[in-house]
Amino acid sequence: NNNNSRKTDTLQGAITADRTLDASKNYFLKGQVYVKNNATLTIPAGITVYAQVNAQRSSKSVLVITQGAKLFINGTITNPVVFTSAATIKTPGDWGAIILLGNAPANVGVGHVAGLSETNDTQYGGNVTTDNSGSITYLRLEYTGGINPPQEDEWAVDKASGLVMAGVGSGTKIDNVMVKYSNDD
Repeated sequence: NNNNSRKTDTLQGAITADRTLDASKNYFLKGQVYVKNNATLTIPAGITVYAQVNAQRSSKSVLVITQGAKLFINGTITNPVVFTSAATIKTPGDWGAIILLGNAPANVGVGHVAGLSETNDTQYGGNVTTDNSGSITYLRLEYTGGINPPQEDEWAVDKASGLVMAGVGSGTKIDNVMVKYSNDD
């Protein structure tokens, strides 16, 4: 499996219907990508997603799984799914994060992810303790974290450290996630 010789495709805009990525390709994550409309995005083992790098804070590449939508990352110990920077010279904070937004209780009640526009697509929290945002196994996140230096007094996507879970319920499975070369803790 020579990962570098694979064809590439692009993820951008809104994903509003169930979609399974092609296991024979790698992907570019371009800008802010929202999985919404109760859609499910499935990423098979071995795929590398290269996040577009943009110095502008407002257009940092992120993957947002909105309330009701699901993300299934099906990596394995020998064939993980990798999200990394698309830059030739990679640096911490090249892109934002994967953000899971659920309907489970949150300490703020219902909130919005700071750093993104306040819309239904950035809302999290509710009263469904068993809410299910999907399943993530064997995922490696690299060069995440947004702006430098991070603003420690403000929880924002721009300082997110790879995988952000807000209002995510107990029906969600997270197993073997590695974050490296992040711009935050």
